[in-house]
Amino acid sequence: MKYLSLAAFCCLTAWAAQAQTGCSELYTYFKKGVKLEYTNYDAKNKVESVFSQEVLDVQRKADTVVALVASAGSDEKGKPLYANTYPIKCHADVLYFDMQSFVPAAQQQGGMSMEVRGNDMIFPAAMQVGQTLPDCDMEMKMTMNGMTIMNTKYAIKNRKVEAAEVVTTAAGAFDCLKISYDFEYVLLGKRTDHVEYWYSKSKGLMVKTVSTDSKGKQKSRMELTKM
Repeated sequence: MKYLSLAAFCCLTAWAAQAQTGCSELYTYFKKGVKLEYTNYDAKNKVESVFSQEVLDVQRKADTVVALVASAGSDEKGKPLYANTYPIKCHADVLYFDMQSFVPAAQQQGGMSMEVRGNDMIFPAAMQVGQTLPDCDMEMKMTMNGMTIMNTKYAIKNRKVEAAEVVTTAAGAFDCLKISYDFEYVLLGKRTDHVEYWYSKSKGLMVKTVSTDSKGKQKSRMELTKM
């Protein structure tokens, strides 16, 4: 569950970065019909999962733009892991991404329900090397017949634009900004991963992410593999 959640955060962040040229332009790679594919690798560089994203619709009104994005994931054998749709809003050149959006809509089946709370992940209109970005967090609580069976908390902290670098993946070569943050989660104890991701400012999309544990050992890597 933890690996899926981290990968999902990274994928959603990929679309979030696209709003940084301003709402009025919305965007070479952020329009209806655009598709992206990301491959997630484990610590031994074996394929762990594949995630796809597609923009289903883009609506504009005054200085606000809302895009509806479909996201789906499968494991290394092609077995579906999840599917979800979520909105991304850009208002007055600032992007607001609801952290709750990566969780499928709460369902109540067989006495089971899920409650999700969180704040927005905010992206300013432009990012520069050395800039610090706001933190964000989320909590998921699952109950069955009124009894809590899972309570998981996530937090993204210490977000910072560190450098400008060139990154090459199966999808091509990209001029990127390298951004890092700490990903904290509570699931059978509190844990923290350090995440670095590379975002192409000219293309408006995330190209690569690397997750390491508290000792600096790589746990997973995700790359843009098709567009």
